[in-house]
Amino acid sequence: MAFGNPYNDKWNISEILKFTEQFANMGIVTINLSDTVGVADEKSIELLFSEVLKEFPELEFGAHLHTQYNDWKLKIQTAYDL
Repeated sequence: MAFGNPYNDKWNISEILKFTEQFANMGIVTINLSDTVGVADEKSIELLFSEVLKEFPELEFGAHLHTQYNDWKLKIQTAYDL
């Protein structure tokens, strides 16, 4: 739940960076950032991918995005471009 959760907990990029570091320390080199509840938007996708790529350039990041019929292309294109 890299972009938010269904429990209305506040989204925090520092939590994502903390878990990414833990995964990297375990030897994981590919991480999928997942929007499991469909709350990501272009801005949050751009922010998160920009931060993790800057902090962890040695890792490979993928995206798992839940979308609606009218916003899938923008979400995918934003993640792909980054």
